[in-house]
Amino acid sequence: MPTSIKVDCSDESRQVHLPQMTTLRFNKPFEVLTQFTDQENRKTLADFIDIPDIYPAGRLDRDSEGLLLLTDDGALQNRISHPDHKLKKTYWAQVDGEVTEEAIAQLRSGVILKDGKTKPAQAKIIQEPDILWQRNPPIRVRAAIPTSSKRGQGLFRAFINLQHIVFKDNSCL
Repeated sequence: MPTSIKVDCSDESRQVHLPQMTTLRFNKPFEVLTQFTDQENRKTLADFIDIPDIYPAGRLDRDSEGLLLLTDDGALQNRISHPDHKLKKTYWAQVDGEVTEEAIAQLRSGVILKDGKTKPAQAKIIQEPDILWQRNPPIRVRAAIPTSSKRGQGLFRAFINLQHIVFKDNSCL
């Protein structure tokens, strides 16, 4: 249902109709697909969200969890999702083992993978944020990594290349 507001423009007054926009913040659980349907009957957004004509603005892998924005505004969805806009995003990654300053330095300069070098990341080791839910088994190290890379999984493949298994990553935009 459109919203109406009255706008005073100089000497004349006009009625402007604005479409009502829906934007939803969703904490996507582990093992949930960032889509509403799946032919293999895995959990999808439809198991949690019953709002028509709303779509994810971006995506998280099935084994990732964290903030996912959904909207019915195509322009907003494009602004958040499309790699041409280079919207900076931050990921909190929980990895196995102690992350060394050398590993962080490699992430900051880019890690060479089989298919090329990752873009440099602004990586740093952080303390476990209080706002995160408990993880079983517990993770010993967390790192905050802002990225605007088009290579979605490059960051996590870089951790693996540096001998760290990523157990959980949280998108926190």
